[in-house]
Amino acid sequence: RTNKKEFLNKKDRIIPWDTFVKEIEPYYYKGERGNKPYPLELMLRIYMLQNLYDLADMKVMYEILDSRAFTEFCYINSPDEVPDGDTIGRFRNLLNKYGLQQTIFETVVDLLLKRGLLLKKGTIVDSTFIEAPSSTKNKDKKRDPDAHSAKKGNTWHFGYKMHIGVDRDTGLVNLRSWWDIKSGKWLDEQELNGTGYCMVGETLANEKKLSAGDTIRVKGEHGTKDLEVVGVFESGDDEDKCIFTTLTAAQELTDTSGLIKKIEVSAITSPDDELAVKAAKNPSLLTGDEYDLWYCTAYVSSICFQIQEAVPEAAASAVRQIADSEGKILEKTELLMSLITLMSLIGATLGISNLVTSGVMERSQELALLKAVGAKNGQITRLVLTETILTSVIGAVAGYFMGYAFAQIIGQTVFNSSIEMNGMVAFIVAVLIVLVTLVGSIPAIRLVLRLRPSEVLHGGH
Repeated sequence: RTNKKEFLNKKDRIIPWDTFVKEIEPYYYKGERGNKPYPLELMLRIYMLQNLYDLADMKVMYEILDSRAFTEFCYINSPDEVPDGDTIGRFRNLLNKYGLQQTIFETVVDLLLKRGLLLKKGTIVDSTFIEAPSSTKNKDKKRDPDAHSAKKGNTWHFGYKMHIGVDRDTGLVNLRSWWDIKSGKWLDEQELNGTGYCMVGETLANEKKLSAGDTIRVKGEHGTKDLEVVGVFESGDDEDKCIFTTLTAAQELTDTSGLIKKIEVSAITSPDDELAVKAAKNPSLLTGDEYDLWYCTAYVSSICFQIQEAVPEAAASAVRQIADSEGKILEKTELLMSLITLMSLIGATLGISNLVTSGVMERSQELALLKAVGAKNGQITRLVLTETILTSVIGAVAGYFMGYAFAQIIGQTVFNSSIEMNGMVAFIVAVLIVLVTLVGSIPAIRLVLRLRPSEVLHGGH
């Protein structure tokens, strides 16, 4: 399965097609006179492809005919089932006319947000541009009045711009969720509806003896302003020495009305993998399918790339401070867990050695009798190892499922999400079980090899 297929299959499972069809159906062509209309769900799926891949009406038609992934996404069995470009354009105009496209995309964006497949609220999502023919060589001798020219990146386009709108959640509470509020509350610019408020870091608050409800006079380059302290926070870094106020108040103090130096964006991102690392170096090196998957996945690199597309003169970069701090903690935790695992393996080896050796000693007469009737050392060794390994495998399977269940409990309790188990982990565990069992059985095997039937059976052992 290609990356494009996997991407479209994921979207197919998420999008509530039946719900959208019911919303559009009252406005859709009934076909009471003239030709029978194309199935509404088919037109809706084609419209989704247009917006996912920035395809013009004619272009999406050709892509469906050429791409197996597109054909399967639309459940098309024959080229005769593919509508022409004019039909696709009329359907798009129908959605625009009745404002249905906004309802559709708000629902899709909300679903993707809930599944962590799209940026968190507060992020500016770039608009999709559907190309339209710019030529006037058509029946009406003019361009589509709904289309217009627009610049995306460094390229001019003529077509239909589709904004994917989401509500914006702005403010410190969304960008500094790890802060600990010592007194008061968060600074909410929309709720307070004014410029005379601020939050103060704990270090500065202690130094100036400030608490929530106090007033602090702040002097800027172009005047002074009295700000009411609505909250005192602890960040654990140099921000504890700072004052945070509203954008308008900061612009008034510095006489920089309308100017912004930096915008911080908080987003729910997908963990970086090989594709994200490759794209971060140079997106142009990606294949078409790789680019589609990377561009439509909430990787840090793809988010930065799309922000720079939307604001060409801006430089978008990821703030790694939190990630780096968490990474150091994770490295230390990983080292600790590795040491615990190593000690557990050593303890398991010693335990197996004691148990198997005790078992061999208890069964010494039985094993000596086997030797007396002609059993070779190799046969007896394989018998002991087989019994030991079978017992270990049964214990490992039980331990694996108990560990998996325990991991799910921790995941839901601590992280509020399930923990996915990697298949490679099971393989590694199986290999370690065999190795530990073999190493732990060495003393017992040596004892088996030294057994003398005459001594054991006559009570000499």
